[in-house]
Amino acid sequence: MRRSLGWSVSLSVALIIPLYLWLRLPELIGEVSTLRHGLTVVAKVGAFTGFASFMWSLVLGARLKSIDKLFLGLDKAYKAHRIFGSYSFIAIAVHAVAITAAIAMSAPLGALRMWVPGVDAVVTWGVIAFLGMAALLTATVLYKLPYQTFLTVHRLLGLLLVPAALHTFLASGHLLDNPALRRYMLIVTFIGALSYLYHSVLGEWLTKKYPYRVEAVNHLGEDITEIILQPSWHPVSFRPGQFGYLSMRDAAVQREAHPFSFSSSRHDRQLGFVVKNLGDYTAKIGEVHPGVRAIVDGPYGNFSYLNSTSRRQIWIAGGIGITPFLSMVRSFPDKLRYDIDFFYCTKSDTDALFHTELTAVAKRHAGFRMHHICEEREGFMNLELLQQRADIQAAAIFICGPPPMLNGLRKQFVAAGIDEDRLHYEEFSF
Repeated sequence: MRRSLGWSVSLSVALIIPLYLWLRLPELIGEVSTLRHGLTVVAKVGAFTGFASFMWSLVLGARLKSIDKLFLGLDKAYKAHRIFGSYSFIAIAVHAVAITAAIAMSAPLGALRMWVPGVDAVVTWGVIAFLGMAALLTATVLYKLPYQTFLTVHRLLGLLLVPAALHTFLASGHLLDNPALRRYMLIVTFIGALSYLYHSVLGEWLTKKYPYRVEAVNHLGEDITEIILQPSWHPVSFRPGQFGYLSMRDAAVQREAHPFSFSSSRHDRQLGFVVKNLGDYTAKIGEVHPGVRAIVDGPYGNFSYLNSTSRRQIWIAGGIGITPFLSMVRSFPDKLRYDIDFFYCTKSDTDALFHTELTAVAKRHAGFRMHHICEEREGFMNLELLQQRADIQAAAIFICGPPPMLNGLRKQFVAAGIDEDRLHYEEFSF
């Protein structure tokens, strides 16, 4: 129930409530008597739900701690952000096409004039919002944009709330005839605008951040780098398994913050991140100079063994997905009161950089058993292999790794009848 709460709230805010308030207009029943009226109804549905979804997508993308908790993880909230953002564009496109078709049935030239800038100021605001969304979203779909450019495009999308709101509230129609719906849309607009201002415009100054300096840059493997940070003031407090956004003031990397799981113990004053070269930013992170200033925003996420009520657990890490588990293992108390089977999955033996450390932990704690799964010897991690080595009955299962591994295992678990409430995962590629 907790896992679905975020989606229930989102569907209510973006779809159910605006539709309910709109359908309370008594004259709507007779409005579908003709094709033209039917197209108008479709256009209105697209307008109200599309606009509300757009505003709510701004809330979901604002990196709010409350949204993180509501969805039990920021990665899940960002997935909802993408879905509601996509729906908003589709619904607004339906609105534009349906209202144009409805007008064209009686006045073809009038339908064309709608799209001419300046002919009708209120309609022009809507055209600007729609065409702006179409252009920016097309750019993100057709081109593999650099991370910095992608974020800039994302912020420009947020600015379109201004022409979208002007069109929505100045246009004549059902919104003027329905005070309850108008008030609700004003509230949603206010919340969406505040979220956008808080995160995308004033986030540099409003969000709580922790100042650090880079203590060390350790090259653990050919494409693996460990960053050790020393706090300049109070260190960030986190639960093992959570992540934070890291930015460093070094010419080697961009200043834009990137999400990484904490790999250090929650009890350490120093903060550690283990990063794999997976893109432009991470390819340069090993060139950062010790002593430079670093900023950490967090913590975020719900991926922690401490958040499960079950003391019987199975952990599955694929490649660099080991980082949140490193923090968990390094944060173990002297007496571990959990029964854990940990599967460390790597492509080869040489990729198992933390094998020695994890084996030593297994020797200290009888309740912690380490299994190394080497793809070159045993193939990909799967349910059959898991059942051969551990009892999965009633166990809480934690998975973090590349999307193909994560999605493949989830499908196998669900097909085997394992309750999804027992599955805990983090999509670190979000």
